[in-house]
Amino acid sequence: VEIKNIRSTGIFIYGANNTVMDGISINNVVLGDGIYVDGNNNVVSNSNVNSTGNNGIRFISGSNSATGNHVKNASYAGIFTSNYYDTVTGNTVDNSTFYGIYVQSGSSTVTGNTVLNSANAGIYVGGFGYSTITGNYIENSTINGIEADNDNTINNNTLWGNPGNGMTIGDSNIVTNNVIDGNNGATDNGIYVIGN
Repeated sequence: VEIKNIRSTGIFIYGANNTVMDGISINNVVLGDGIYVDGNNNVVSNSNVNSTGNNGIRFISGSNSATGNHVKNASYAGIFTSNYYDTVTGNTVDNSTFYGIYVQSGSSTVTGNTVLNSANAGIYVGGFGYSTITGNYIENSTINGIEADNDNTINNNTLWGNPGNGMTIGDSNIVTNNVIDGNNGATDNGIYVIGN
């Protein structure tokens, strides 16, 4: 399926469950999201989403999965999840105007993604914690490679050439076996921990 030159949203899923969207091509969504999902157990896989007015892929409810997608030139986040238990794995996200991958709530898994050239954080994890951020490669994020609130597990990530901090994290995170290299901006901390 190829969708291009849309004003509002490329694909809008409302209240649907167990839908698989595979091999979708979306290009030039003027105002909205490339793919907007409000439902449970839906999958977006092996799709290309380019030039969106808001998020590339957005999960608003349920436990959904984004796997093997290429998201480029999103005007907010490349991939935005705002519920619990979402899975974001094996995606490439490039040139997002704000976050590469934004996990708003908790208990989600973000693994094996490549995040490049984000204007804020490469991966941002907020909400109530208990997310797992593992095996990601993040390069050239303007503010932080990874930014996370409390109570997450962050391991085996490679953060390279991010002008701000490699990581900015809150309390009670478990951080192991990460590589932080080439951060050479004005702040330039490897890991910056902020207590609450």
